[in-house]
Amino acid sequence: MNQSAKLLLCLAVSMPAMAAFKSPQEANAALRFRQDCQWQVAQGTDCRIEQVVTILRDSGRDAFGTATLVFRERETLTLLRAYTRQPDGTELAVPDGDIQRGTMPGQNGFESSSYLTVAFPAVRTGSTVVLAYRRQTPRIAPFEALSQLQGLSAGSLRIDEFDWKIRADQPLHWAGRDLAGRIEVTPSADGKSLAARSLQPMFFDVTETGSRFALRSLPVIDVSTEADPMRYLAPIATGFAQRLAEPLPAQAASAVAAVQGKPWPQQLAGLMADVNTRIRYMGDWRISENGYLPFTLAQIEQRGFGDCKDMALTLAAMLRASGLQAQVALVRADVDNTPLLLSPQNGLNHAIVRLQVGSQTYWLDPTQKLNVLHGPVRELQDRSVFVLTDGGQVVADRIALMAAASSYNRQQLDFSPQDGRLWQLKAEGELAGSMARQILAVESGQGKERQDNVLAEALLSNGMTKTRHQVQRSAVPALLAEPYRYTVDATVGQVTKPLGAFRLLDLRQTSGRIATWRQWQAKAGVTDYLMEASNEQSVTRVHGVTPLAQPASCEVRSPWADYMLKAVPVKNGVGLAQQWVRKALWLSADTMRSAEFSRFVDQLEECDGQAQILLQK
Repeated sequence: MNQSAKLLLCLAVSMPAMAAFKSPQEANAALRFRQDCQWQVAQGTDCRIEQVVTILRDSGRDAFGTATLVFRERETLTLLRAYTRQPDGTELAVPDGDIQRGTMPGQNGFESSSYLTVAFPAVRTGSTVVLAYRRQTPRIAPFEALSQLQGLSAGSLRIDEFDWKIRADQPLHWAGRDLAGRIEVTPSADGKSLAARSLQPMFFDVTETGSRFALRSLPVIDVSTEADPMRYLAPIATGFAQRLAEPLPAQAASAVAAVQGKPWPQQLAGLMADVNTRIRYMGDWRISENGYLPFTLAQIEQRGFGDCKDMALTLAAMLRASGLQAQVALVRADVDNTPLLLSPQNGLNHAIVRLQVGSQTYWLDPTQKLNVLHGPVRELQDRSVFVLTDGGQVVADRIALMAAASSYNRQQLDFSPQDGRLWQLKAEGELAGSMARQILAVESGQGKERQDNVLAEALLSNGMTKTRHQVQRSAVPALLAEPYRYTVDATVGQVTKPLGAFRLLDLRQTSGRIATWRQWQAKAGVTDYLMEASNEQSVTRVHGVTPLAQPASCEVRSPWADYMLKAVPVKNGVGLAQQWVRKALWLSADTMRSAEFSRFVDQLEECDGQAQILLQK
């Protein structure tokens, strides 16, 4: 199996037959997957794995004619068998010369991985490729438990058999999601062994396309020798507490001294900028202690680089030295906010800082070049977080979905005709919260010119083209504590377009989403839709035109989003005030299939349609 079709932990599965799933006859290969593991908490896990793939189509031969197994530092992988079985039963072993071994350096960080690639001989439709190997993974200090997450993902592979057995020297705990009718999990009477097996062949491949669609209701099994996530993380909390108790090294202490006496937001801004300047981000994903615990404050300062753990530790220590209340917190940073099942080690991938000032809580990510005091990035919103305390304890908290009132993009636009083709645009904008973080993050990576272009492009609607722009604004700071304001002066084409005997001014805000949702509904979709909570407000005035009629005011409200449109008086022109408030990070498939959501889309399309204004030529 090539690297784009890994079968180590991610397996394709089916859901009940629906129009949004491709026919199982479109599968290009069929898999029988068997894994038998022995767990010894003091040592680690020892698994024997067999992958048997039958090629059903020519595309399956291309996808699965080779197999690449990746194993990380301190893991051991032993190849047991590799051969091709032809339809007549003939077995052709993979020659040693077609087995390649090597190492892969990590990108932007520490992660020494090795690989083993097998090229199967004489693979054709009807052939079966068999790969058996042994994977030994040590227990990762300082954790005192073992765990494994077996997640299932989409693909053009049919799963004919899934069989996973674990035997351990301590009782096993497990949790699952979306297993009913697909996978049966049976623990032993003494709790020290567990078997998970498929109940039927499973095939899954969806028809809907687009980066915002994701199937999040796939079977997943989480197994651990520790049932309590707080106890699981306690050794990590102890390690952080020990490092936070150490004195600040010289450069960090100097940065703290430089901000003393200033209001706390200015202190925070100065310390955030210092951490981001002095410490270069470099990921550390090793399956060893430093993959989960930071280096000491002195080591981090001496090295001048570190990962999220190192940067969060440094910022928290400096904030504490300034008299502020700060703790390191562990979280899953991903747009998918699906709750964790059992073991936090299998779901947490990021360290941030919780700052508490009075009754307010702020979430800070020092790995980011830009932080917004009142709005963490969307990958941190609407999810549980584990806060590490001084006593080596762990406390659960939650990062809320940012409210529309504190996360917005407000614009005021005036279009005036320059000639028969081009228009002058004068605009003012204000950004706050996570929307500010999303829009203003360009400058740190791509520079001022690219950021100016992003701000100007964001003002254009439905086919408008920009030929020139000038943006007036301040530099984007390391910490945005107040709304960010800017002005744009631009030359724009295609503001209005010919439509028969008239011209059309199209200021619709939601037409693209409506078309996407209707296509999903037509296919009886099963994926969730990434909505992103935010609040966009605009007042647009177009001068020098004569509308056939003023748009009618309207509003649509729902549990998921609100839209409001109101005509704005403009002498010798037409104007609209619009607000598009999105209240959810995700729309579930169940929501989008509901009659209530269909009515909402109908009403939204009718109201947003008022932003299509016919003008006299």
